[in-house]
This record gives sequence, C-alpha cells and structure tokens, in this order.
Amino acid sequence: MQFAGCWEDFNDEDFHLFSKDIAKRRKAAFSKREKLNLSFTDTERISGEIYAELEIVIEHLINKAEAALTPSDIDFDGLGIDELDDVLNGIKG
Repeated sequence: MQFAGCWEDFNDEDFHLFSKDIAKRRKAAFSKREKLNLSFTDTERISGEIYAELEIVIEHLINKAEAALTPSDIDFDGLGIDELDDVLNGIKG
C-alpha cells in the first residue's frame, strides 16, 4: 500500500489521501457483496466452506511424507513447473 507506515506522521494532504483510499476500498468491498445480494448468513457459510477447504490443504501439507520443491522455492525468472521437473529429473537420474 502506498501509505504504509505510521499514519500519525502524515501531513494533512497525505492523511486525506489515505482516508480517501480506505473509504474507496471499503466501498468497493461492500459493493461487491451487495451486487451478489449476499446476506450475512451467506457470507458466513461461504467463509466456513473456504475455511474447511483450507484446513484440508493445511492438513495435507503438514502430513506430507517428503518435501517437494516448487518454482516459488527457487528464485529464478522463467523457471516453470516443467523446467523444474526437467532439472530435478536430471539430478535424480
């Protein structure tokens, strides 16, 4: 975010821009909910379903038998999953 840091140190203009940005983001977030016509119960149900799916993913990752590299583990531009597989297959065998 452009305004990272202590808001108390903002001059008046920056504080106004910061407040305006927050208001714009809140309006956008809530307008999406209104456009979908979701009730609080709907959003609670959906967030519960997402949470349950995340628990499954986390449980899988915690109980994984062996570690695995992904392209995000290696800081190299242009290295995709196929290229990573080629490198690892070359090392293994």
